[in-house]
Amino acid sequence: MMANAHEPQPDELPMSEMPSPTDLSKAAMLRLKGDRSVRDGDTRKAVRHYQRSLRLNPRDHVAWNNQGVALARTGEVREAIQSYTQALKLKPRYEKAWYNKGKAFQQLGMYQGALVCYASVLKINPRASAAWINMGVAYREMGSYDRALSCYDKALEMSPASAVAWNNLGVLLSRTGNLKRALHCLNKSLECDPNLEEALQERERVIERMASPSDLVLPPEPEGPAGPPQAQTTGTNPTGPSPDDSKSM
Repeated sequence: MMANAHEPQPDELPMSEMPSPTDLSKAAMLRLKGDRSVRDGDTRKAVRHYQRSLRLNPRDHVAWNNQGVALARTGEVREAIQSYTQALKLKPRYEKAWYNKGKAFQQLGMYQGALVCYASVLKINPRASAAWINMGVAYREMGSYDRALSCYDKALEMSPASAVAWNNLGVLLSRTGNLKRALHCLNKSLECDPNLEEALQERERVIERMASPSDLVLPPEPEGPAGPPQAQTTGTNPTGPSPDDSKSM
């Protein structure tokens, strides 16, 4: 399949610049050390391992992605975006790198850039519920509440048991005063994850705002995504940037 003309294209190294088998082996070992450091929470050490790995094998898209994750976790978000961009030059249909780049843009408040990245994820994998949720967060922050709700609905269509999607939808509904629907969504969130702190806190706020105890008696509602009321929210995001544990180079 031809790559999309608007996607980053991989650079081609001359044969004389291709890493030797020895360098490839060393680079792979350094990347694995970086991955272990990320899991151990030592992200600065991880960055050093990835930098050494990439000096030996600059065409390792996984190392570029994972270096971006480590940089983002140390607060170097713009540098993380540069790493994700390098990964995508090498592998334009790299779902994790598009998602992580979107999260980085979102962290910087650059929501248009985030939307482009999440749209790229969904072109590759239309069932990526985390991308639908984060797209909803970006639209929400831009004030496009109808679009945010549509994204949350789509996320729940893909993953009906997503506590984060139900929570985001509940918070969004709460912000526009649709408290009964909000409470229903927050209850669904807590059914999926009883320990989700954001849902517990928002549910308490919604209950406090209810006009009377009778408002807490909800009619039966069908399973699945909630309907289309308009809203604004500060709800939770799904998981942050994700390292790639792939062994391929």
